[in-house]
Amino acid sequence: MRVNEKIVNTIRLSFIASSLLVSFIIFYSMINDISLFLSNTIIFIVTESLITYALAMSIKPCLKSIGIAMVISSLLIPLFLPQTFSSMLSTISISILFYITFIVLTSLLLIFALFFGGTKLQIIYLVITAFILLPILQYSFLNIRCFSCIFKYLPYSVLFYNHIFLFYTVTGILGFVLSASKKEERLVFNAVNNVALPYFLSALLPLIFLLLILNNVSTLNEILYYIINHFTTYLILVMIILAVFGSIIFRGQRDMELAIVVSLASLGLAWFSFIYSPYYALVFLILGSSVIPISLPNPQLIENKLFSAINSNLYNKAEKYLDALLKLNYTYTKIFCDAASKFECNSISWIYSKFAGKIIYNNCNHLSNVVNCIISKNVIPSDASVLLDVLVLKDKNSAEKFASYLLTKDLPQPIKEKAKSTLASIIGITSNTVNPRQLPPLESWDPNIWIGSNLYGYKITKVLGSGGSSYVLVGERNDQKYAIKVAKISKSNVNDILNVFGNISKESSNLQSISEKSPNIVRIFGFFADLNSIMDIVGGKSEVYYSMPPAIVME
Repeated sequence: MRVNEKIVNTIRLSFIASSLLVSFIIFYSMINDISLFLSNTIIFIVTESLITYALAMSIKPCLKSIGIAMVISSLLIPLFLPQTFSSMLSTISISILFYITFIVLTSLLLIFALFFGGTKLQIIYLVITAFILLPILQYSFLNIRCFSCIFKYLPYSVLFYNHIFLFYTVTGILGFVLSASKKEERLVFNAVNNVALPYFLSALLPLIFLLLILNNVSTLNEILYYIINHFTTYLILVMIILAVFGSIIFRGQRDMELAIVVSLASLGLAWFSFIYSPYYALVFLILGSSVIPISLPNPQLIENKLFSAINSNLYNKAEKYLDALLKLNYTYTKIFCDAASKFECNSISWIYSKFAGKIIYNNCNHLSNVVNCIISKNVIPSDASVLLDVLVLKDKNSAEKFASYLLTKDLPQPIKEKAKSTLASIIGITSNTVNPRQLPPLESWDPNIWIGSNLYGYKITKVLGSGGSSYVLVGERNDQKYAIKVAKISKSNVNDILNVFGNISKESSNLQSISEKSPNIVRIFGFFADLNSIMDIVGGKSEVYYSMPPAIVME
């Protein structure tokens, strides 16, 4: 079974409809005794609480929904009971101000929590609830007739008369804290985190309602006796156990399918247990709705968040998004190729830093973007030779550009030789082959030796001139002519050459980019300088100077 949005939304609507229908049946059955129902505070609060939880979880199962449901069911709705409302208005006192203030503040805090959330807000809500809201609630019930009378009562003195008051105090504080939860970002659906834990935790509160309040049991022996003698309670415990063990067994394999099965089984048991008690039906609806996926994981959205996090230097978040994509069966190659298609240079560099050598370039259709990013970011992938081979097959223009770039860097000789041979094969000229014994020493070097040879992918056609520090050659590529300035090297100027070309090598990408953007600067097409080669040349290796001299290609 392949789970899709349609299935999830259908199940969610089924739970919402079931919750509304069970609620209607409960209230309809009491319509003739509505005054008696409303006067029984305990029964009314348990009923409206279970209904509120069932609806909240059916609409959106998350901590924020549970918190809002807690506050509404335990602190707001009970204040509008006829007996509560009439007692407030029966005698005009300052307590009415506390009563109205509490309702207004609680409503405002809940509305604010709908749009915002986070740890800081949770701490603020905890302080406000414990030190302001709940004391205000207490004073609203004390029929205080003067402001000085307030100081006669300690905060919380009314709320600890019995376990029910204590229960609602804890519920109110916990509810406000949960309502201020940060909106959850579920990147992947995990059976343990999204089925076992929610199902187990969602069972605690309604079971406490049923055991401690509705059935008036408070001791451990009474609780055990009640569980043993109620078949529906067995069903709840069995479903919790099945959800937990099922999550462990199917984790990482059929997580989403397990959630659907558990939710549908709970829906069926809700209507089965309705025969026994509508309250148990509501409990099963709360449990089943807690595992309905809020939304299906969207790999494309997660990938966009990954690229955005990298661009913002939020690498911890990027790691989280990357981990989520890998769990959704995305590969390093898929993520890399998508980054290339969107020209996400920062992401390409970041992925290179983590997964170099694991990327299958043949699967990418935008390798020209990869080359441009490599040059702009001035990075050298460890698998440059592999990329070069693929570029030759798929994009010769990018292969030529990448090979020329490699020749400007201080790289191992095999990579530079590969770049040279690649350029030669693309342009259609042969690599330089000359007997070292036929080459003159540097002191009597004749630049005409380069005529007809291949320098960095340019076929040398003639020598324009010779100055004090360099030779100027004419090179051709793709029927275009270029000026190639080759530095003269001798033992006396080697330090100057190393400094100049060392700095140029570091800034080659930036200098080339600047020359392309400004019409007032001679356009530079490439810098070619290998510091190791320069040292070899100074050491007397004329053949290195012949095939790999330090050079600048200009228009």
